[in-house]
Amino acid sequence: MPSSVVRPRPEILKDLRKQIAKGRDIAESRYDEMEDALDDETKWDLYNLELLSQSFSGNQLVNEYRSIPLSDYDEESDEDEVADTHTDRMLARSLS
Repeated sequence: MPSSVVRPRPEILKDLRKQIAKGRDIAESRYDEMEDALDDETKWDLYNLELLSQSFSGNQLVNEYRSIPLSDYDEESDEDEVADTHTDRMLARSLS
């Protein structure tokens, strides 16, 4: 069964556009500490899931969002590689 909106459409569009812009900002930001970047990514991602679940009926869109293929963080990567992966992950979800 397709998802239907449970909040006013203009509010949903405004919130989604705001999150997309915020995701791009996070992706393009320079962080002194990668831990801060990963923390921002996690908070942004959790907010997106909550926004989708509160805006649409059912779990279809939440599941589609979760199914976006993302690169994994490699524990043996240096900080530059982690930063590149972080940017890739943020852009993948911001552009989907």
